[in-house]
Amino acid sequence: MASRGDGAADLVQAAATQGLDLRIDDRPFAEPLVIGRRRSGRQRISVAAEVVAKVLDDGHPIPLLAASLATGRGAPWSEAVERHRDVVSRRRCEAGTLATTLSGRVVLAWNRNRRSLVGLRLRWLKPGILSLHWRLLDDPAALADLPALVQNKAKGRFPGLHAAMKTLFDDLRRWQPSPECPDLPTIGPAFDLVVCAESVRQAHFPQIPALPVAWSRDPGRRALHAIRFGAYRRKPIPAITIHPRLRRAWVARLFIEHVIHHEYCHHVQALGSRSRREAMHGAGFRSLEAGFPGLAQALAWERANLTRLLAAEDGG
Repeated sequence: MASRGDGAADLVQAAATQGLDLRIDDRPFAEPLVIGRRRSGRQRISVAAEVVAKVLDDGHPIPLLAASLATGRGAPWSEAVERHRDVVSRRRCEAGTLATTLSGRVVLAWNRNRRSLVGLRLRWLKPGILSLHWRLLDDPAALADLPALVQNKAKGRFPGLHAAMKTLFDDLRRWQPSPECPDLPTIGPAFDLVVCAESVRQAHFPQIPALPVAWSRDPGRRALHAIRFGAYRRKPIPAITIHPRLRRAWVARLFIEHVIHHEYCHHVQALGSRSRREAMHGAGFRSLEAGFPGLAQALAWERANLTRLLAAEDGG
């Protein structure tokens, strides 16, 4: 199946030839189509990502889509725009109902992640934070499982939610452009995580004592719906864990080094006097992370291999 990401990129380029500055908006509850101000001779237009997905899936030629935006003629956009307005209205109602149901236990936060669709963060003496991908509002079975998820602290089986996450994840993957995978050295069959972590620390954080670094709990050979490559915990003692899917011999060493560096950045952030006021992945953190020289290559490798990492273990 063709990537929607490639189709969307082609549409943006085709719109540019028509004198349009086209922005694809994937924010929660985005307006379906907004015509903005003209800047530098170009008309600025924002279109909701789901509206773009609908017209691309319907097979309309990209030059026709771009030309219809430029001329202001409704077809073939009008049907997708009206449908999206109805969907957003219903989602707002579902979000309000869900917030009322979970009031006092968690605060809802909407995300647009493509790797971790649901996250539950419990906090002492105040409501936790339930982070949800906003498109899960479309699945009644997923919504029905959320009170139990919160009540049981995410422990147990939630078949409706898991099925919705799998469907959504598969759909979101279609937005990924066809990746170009950099050719990077792999870790091979005899990889020492502790030695690798120490080399990263010495290269980038020599002033900081080494943290314990270990593989996290193995999820087994099953396929995964989401993956957290690394985690940093501050208490009871600072430590880093790395997801065991990265033990596969074909995994790029540079990518594991990037994950370790990323978690050490969290440790540096936690040591700072302003750590409680800084966003977890805010500007200060991004500045630290940018110090990793292979960042762009590591992220490109991740985009190209995420599907393979999530797939059922093949023994490789």
